[in-house]
Amino acid sequence: MAREICIIRRLDHPNVIKLEGLVTSRMSCSWYLVFEYMEHDLTGLASFPGPKFTEPQVKCYVQQLLRGLDHCHSHGVLHCDKRFQSSN
Repeated sequence: MAREICIIRRLDHPNVIKLEGLVTSRMSCSWYLVFEYMEHDLTGLASFPGPKFTEPQVKCYVQQLLRGLDHCHSHGVLHCDKRFQSSN
């Protein structure tokens, strides 16, 4: 896990959430990764009642997602928890 943490820490891109720090618990022998604050995530935004995303908004979000993934891939990082769900 230390290797993965070092790799994630080096990622620096506007479309990749930044790892701010690491907290350990002596009692539970656990590690907690602390990431920068993100006010909204895409799932949260999509769950708001009212008008849904416009086509230009969807295009913008997908471009941001792909830019972030491209940056990760260019640094040898593969994201193993991508979820693409269709909502009606």
